[in-house]
Amino acid sequence: MAGDDNAVWLIRGGPTKVHPLTSRQQDSDARPDRNSPEGIVYAACVLVKCHLPRHVVHAILDMAGFWVEFYEETNEYVDGDAPLEHEYLHVTVPGYMGHDALELRRCVGMSIECISHDQGWADSPDLNGTYRGVYSWCELDVWNEAQDKQVLPKWEVSYNVRGRSDFRHHLRIERENRTILDLMETPYNVVRFYLRAQYGGWKNVAKYARIALHFSVNLKPNLDIDKIMRDLDREFGDDWWGAQVPAP
Repeated sequence: MAGDDNAVWLIRGGPTKVHPLTSRQQDSDARPDRNSPEGIVYAACVLVKCHLPRHVVHAILDMAGFWVEFYEETNEYVDGDAPLEHEYLHVTVPGYMGHDALELRRCVGMSIECISHDQGWADSPDLNGTYRGVYSWCELDVWNEAQDKQVLPKWEVSYNVRGRSDFRHHLRIERENRTILDLMETPYNVVRFYLRAQYGGWKNVAKYARIALHFSVNLKPNLDIDKIMRDLDREFGDDWWGAQVPAP
């Protein structure tokens, strides 16, 4: 799979614990469904109209993966020489869940993607093509703008493959690391993503990165459910859920 930009390599548990995903895994298992805030509101309203208690409605939305996604991405091409500490991308934790009827419940996940490689050569050829002895990597930290201070120290996300000049697409998913996910529940905290390289001759070459935050949400109390549904139907029409499957 070397050199295949369509291949995605999943990182779980640490930058050296990497394995390639199949196309099916890329489409389904690795990334949550990308639901619109309006779709989540409508689904929640339908459940409320079924006379389910609100806490049950919210639990169903969470278990079904009806999460709101906020993301930033870049296609900037960067060819950086060591010593390198380049802020390549950042995403700010939102204070608004995309619709007036929604409020934050919890951050359920973060995904970080980067397509990059090192300088394409290195000594100790027995290590080349591995994630050992690598001095070209990506990391992130979290900055609190209100307090003007770092609230999560720099943290290694992914390593480039040692001594390879072909791009590799890494994807890291965090769903259980509450140290970082809890920080994603403070509006206006900023996740900053860096390209790093250390020691003479080392590079970090990148052409894409994406950071996505996923939130489970609740309906706010004291809403006019009927009015919300009418407004959504009026705005999006009969097929606003998506493309309709033609009848046989």
